[in-house]
Amino acid sequence: MVTLVSAVVSQFSQPSSMKIIKRCLPDEQVPAATALSQTIMSLFVIAGPIAGTAIFQTVGLEASLISLLAIFGGSALFIAFIPSSVDVTDSAVESSGSFMKELREGMKYVGSNQMLKIMILVYVILALGSGLIQPLDIFVITERLHLNMTDVQWFTALEGFGMLAGGVAAAVITGKLRGSTLMFIGLAFLGVSTFVEVLSVWPVVTGTMRFLTGFLLALAQTALMAVMIRQVDEKFVGRLNGLITPIFTAMLLIGSGSTGVFMASTSIFAVYFTAGALFLLSSYISLKLPFSTEPGSNSNVI
Repeated sequence: MVTLVSAVVSQFSQPSSMKIIKRCLPDEQVPAATALSQTIMSLFVIAGPIAGTAIFQTVGLEASLISLLAIFGGSALFIAFIPSSVDVTDSAVESSGSFMKELREGMKYVGSNQMLKIMILVYVILALGSGLIQPLDIFVITERLHLNMTDVQWFTALEGFGMLAGGVAAAVITGKLRGSTLMFIGLAFLGVSTFVEVLSVWPVVTGTMRFLTGFLLALAQTALMAVMIRQVDEKFVGRLNGLITPIFTAMLLIGSGSTGVFMASTSIFAVYFTAGALFLLSSYISLKLPFSTEPGSNSNVI
């Protein structure tokens, strides 16, 4: 029940933060803001697994959960300092419609926007491939690399370092390259690295793939988030995220749920190669994204 409640309430933060960025910042500052957000998230990916494993091994599960409670409480305290003026603009208009009406309007908006339709398709394929290999990460570390299961944290940290470097680089080059180009490069390399990762028996090679994948995906994600914030109407930002996140999560669950049966009937190589092929397919589809990187450009045309 605790996990369920945590998963539900965590979905409120991202749409809200995207809307605050769009409302408070001019278009030319959005790429830098999203890059900064990506960089901060990368620090969590780096420090979280290392600190969490250390706390768990030292003081046990209960202390780990209590420390998590303290961190969330501190986060809520900082959020309380966000100026209330951020929320007052158009609040009466936004609260006037019913949930179902707003949901229908959001779906209609997505259906009339070629960029968003392609993006959702990319996310569906990406989530399915990610779900297939997500439960097998531990097997790659223990069976392919012959390392201890606790060494998973170091490979996760390497990917986090890659995301950190990618977030910093995104602040420099986002706006100079098309978001679809960055996404294609990131997803294509993710597909190739998935093949290499399951074939590799060398920790250095696997770690290098994790770092480079994190770097390129951070570039792609930052570029796409910046373009979405600039091009999507403010009143649809939350509704768009409310559609994409459940779809992504559902496909992730479908992929994870079928991993056991798939691997039992084939092998870990077949699962990883299938996921890699899905990543390559999503990278090809991402090339069809029709948006421009210019601030204020509108892709709401089929």
